[in-house]
Amino acid sequence: MRRTNWIDDLARDVAYASRVLRKSPVFALTALVSLALGIGANTAIYSFIDAIMVRGLPIPHPENLVVLNWRSKGWPEVAHGQHGDGYKDPGGLSVSGTFPYPTWDLLRDRNDAFSALFAFADAGRLNVVARNQAYLSEGEFVSGNYFSSIGAPPAAGRFISNDDDQAGAPAVAVISYRFWQRAFNRSPQAIGQTILVNRNVFTIAGITDAEFYGVNPRSSPDVYVPLHAVPWLNPEARNRDWFGARNFYWLEMMGRLRPGVTLRHAEIPLAGRFHQFVASTAANDKERSNLPALWLEEGGSGIDSLRRQYSKPLFILMTMSGLILAIACANLANLLLSRATARRREIAVRLSLGAGKWRVVRQLLAESMLISVVGGIIGLFVAEAGIRFLTWLLANGVQDFTLRAAIDGRILFFATVISVVTGILFGLVPAIQATNVDVTPALKESGAVTARVRRFGLTQVLVAGQIAVSLLLVIAAGLFVRTLVRLHSVAIGFNTENLLLFSLNAGQAGYEQARSAQFYESMRRRFQAIPGVRGATMSDMPLVGGWNNSNSFTVPGVPVEQGRHPSTKLALVGPSFFETMGIPILLGRTIGRQDTAGSLRCVVVNEVFAKKFFPGVNPLGRHFAFDGRPTPTEVQIVGVAKNSRYSSLKGDIPPVTYVPSSQPPHGWFIGGMFYEVRTAGDPLALSNTIRRLVHEADPRLPVADLTTQTRRIDSTIAPERVFADLCTCFGVLALLIATVGLYGTMAYAVARRTNEIGIRVALGAERRRVVWMVLREVLALCVIGLIVGFGVAIETSRFVASFLFGVRPADPFSFGLSAAILIVCALAAGYAPAWRASRIDPMQALRHE
Repeated sequence: MRRTNWIDDLARDVAYASRVLRKSPVFALTALVSLALGIGANTAIYSFIDAIMVRGLPIPHPENLVVLNWRSKGWPEVAHGQHGDGYKDPGGLSVSGTFPYPTWDLLRDRNDAFSALFAFADAGRLNVVARNQAYLSEGEFVSGNYFSSIGAPPAAGRFISNDDDQAGAPAVAVISYRFWQRAFNRSPQAIGQTILVNRNVFTIAGITDAEFYGVNPRSSPDVYVPLHAVPWLNPEARNRDWFGARNFYWLEMMGRLRPGVTLRHAEIPLAGRFHQFVASTAANDKERSNLPALWLEEGGSGIDSLRRQYSKPLFILMTMSGLILAIACANLANLLLSRATARRREIAVRLSLGAGKWRVVRQLLAESMLISVVGGIIGLFVAEAGIRFLTWLLANGVQDFTLRAAIDGRILFFATVISVVTGILFGLVPAIQATNVDVTPALKESGAVTARVRRFGLTQVLVAGQIAVSLLLVIAAGLFVRTLVRLHSVAIGFNTENLLLFSLNAGQAGYEQARSAQFYESMRRRFQAIPGVRGATMSDMPLVGGWNNSNSFTVPGVPVEQGRHPSTKLALVGPSFFETMGIPILLGRTIGRQDTAGSLRCVVVNEVFAKKFFPGVNPLGRHFAFDGRPTPTEVQIVGVAKNSRYSSLKGDIPPVTYVPSSQPPHGWFIGGMFYEVRTAGDPLALSNTIRRLVHEADPRLPVADLTTQTRRIDSTIAPERVFADLCTCFGVLALLIATVGLYGTMAYAVARRTNEIGIRVALGAERRRVVWMVLREVLALCVIGLIVGFGVAIETSRFVASFLFGVRPADPFSFGLSAAILIVCALAAGYAPAWRASRIDPMQALRHE
């Protein structure tokens, strides 16, 4: 019976609250919009945090997975080569997940910690020909027990087995569900068909599930092939024994813990065996002085490269969205406080008729809960739009973006929790304060006459807090926008307008090095002949595209300092490169068609190179030699080019050497080549023509990375652009919510002071003095909020210093402009109530006195 009464009371409270809110549409709409924006922004950001930091791989029992890594102080000398990623942890240690192949054999055998230990390696982009159509697809080398250890079922066919991962075994491949859909239209006949992978024939054995994307959330392979296919698909593997080399680190490993085995219990015996192995590979004291140490970490979410990339930006964004929610909650509390004050007489009547204080509190709390719950529901739609917007920003035009964020059960729970907590936390205090009323004086009040306002109460504290938090967000937006402006204003050193970029990889289609060079040059001439093309050239890397090649060298007669040879950034370029890119030659000549494989080896260097390595002398005609195998490559400087950006817009311009693409240094393997085509009009208009010409020359070659130079450069500053866009959105939201809140607060304050203002006007107060009286309160709150906000901003701005470029964290311009924007918004919010106050009719205001 009690339960029934409780439910009935709750139903009546909710019904009454809905009627009250319907009678105050402006109040309800303002509160709902504020909360929906705040809850929606937080839910959207949290969905990405969940996808990156929390959510497990879409496989059975991901909590049992472990990732194998190693750590050392600086890069270990025993690692003579590496194929894979490495990074510095917050403590300055070098960390990597790559191992020599013999390590896998060692740790897999006689292992009591893992029920399975599997291995894999990034195969890069592979040239895949299926049904006579060429595709450039991400690939991955996997061990024979890779799929069986993971436990994900195939969508069709079978997975790679241990028998497939043997030298001399038939070549089989597993393709992703996405590639199956794109290349075979999900035909069941795809199983057993053959495809060409880098000109090698593979038979399709199986297809992965639609939700499976591998163990690295940062990548999404389309083709999986056995580890022992490395020599077939990777030309560099022919010059190195990848399976027997004990100092070449390229293989990544993950394992499944046996039941009852903890992460640290598994690490101790494996670390000892790994230490013995790496110690046996050290050839001298220098190598023995810094040996890598095995380190295990949880692998339920896969390889942590995505977490390292996005964890700090998402933390900052979550903090900012939390501030948005704080402003919205303060706005709700302010509106409820002001509304409760306006309902003093109503509450006094209810209390005088015998209603209990907590019964009235419960009724008022039902109103705030109804607002927060409805605001949370609307916020889910805002969150869905925010997730799509964030995905679009983070993807930055990349197809098949692997970061998958969505609203699921955990996200719904998160939105529900913050909605309920918001309703209770920010509705309870106004409800309790509203019931602390002296009944007799309140019953004597009319709708137009209320008690005198306290000059600095809870309402004013909340408004000042809103202004302080809004200032933080506007300053953050200003810092990131200024960073973006500074990056766009960096002198690049070449003409980026009307420049089309794309790449071809003839080696993956079966061309040897000599034939590749001839093919690339013949295609350059064909592109040059397209109507509307002003210039066509090629290079082994795009300028300001995030790519980086370097090589050490020696200068005759110049001693080597501390055993370290100087190094230079390297770019292999084709004929007319400088003319097409618009890079001026300051001394000597450019690289042209006369620079062939059989002519004198020559290079063009930039100004930084000439001034650093040949100070005070003419560098033309000088010789130096690239370090390389089997012998050094001696070259002669024939030109000095004006400085231009090499890899990034950030940092100083490095020494750069431009080498003819027909004269690569000894041992230098040329993979694909990028083409730069200067056009008279829109460069993308030539996309179909470019693809047609390439298809006519060789249908096995796909055109990849087709974009403009401007877009390519923009992609390198994508994090800064995303931060600037999001922070600007957050700043505008903060200003909007705070302005609405300030307007509502001042409107209620003016309504409560109708009698006082009427008396002032009746006694001869000028209207402009009445306006100033109201605006003075607005400015006072604004100044208090700005002082608090500046103090917090100065203390916290250093946390975003690593994301800034050319701007100090405590940038005076950003701080000053943000303060001016806040003051203008505050005055705009306060002016309308102030103007209405100045128009009050004294007789109307005083008729109840």
